[in-house]
Amino acid sequence: MGKIEHLEWKEDITVGVEIPYHTIFSSKNAEYEINFSTKLVTADSPGIKVHPLLPEVFVSEQIVEYEGSVSKGEETLHTFKGRGFQEWPGKTWKKIPLNF
Repeated sequence: MGKIEHLEWKEDITVGVEIPYHTIFSSKNAEYEINFSTKLVTADSPGIKVHPLLPEVFVSEQIVEYEGSVSKGEETLHTFKGRGFQEWPGKTWKKIPLNF
C-alpha cells in the first residue's frame, strides 16, 4: 500500500490557501519498494465558480523537482530525478481570478 505525506506547505497568494511544497510518497510490496519526493518550484492556481452557494474549486498546477529510488531488499535498483508536473485540487471561498 502506498503512503503520501505532505511535509511542508506554502501559501499560494492567488487563492489564499496553503499548497503542498514538499511531499514524499512511498510504497512497497513483498519484493520492491519505491520512495519518491517532490519539491515545489512554481505554481499557478486557476479556479472556477460552479454555483454561488458553493466554494470556488481550484487546481494548483505545479512544476516540481522530484527524485526517488526503486529498491529490492537492501539493493537500490534504480534512482531518478528531474523536473516534472503535478496537480493538487482544493476549494476556497476567496474569489479567484481566471488567468486565461
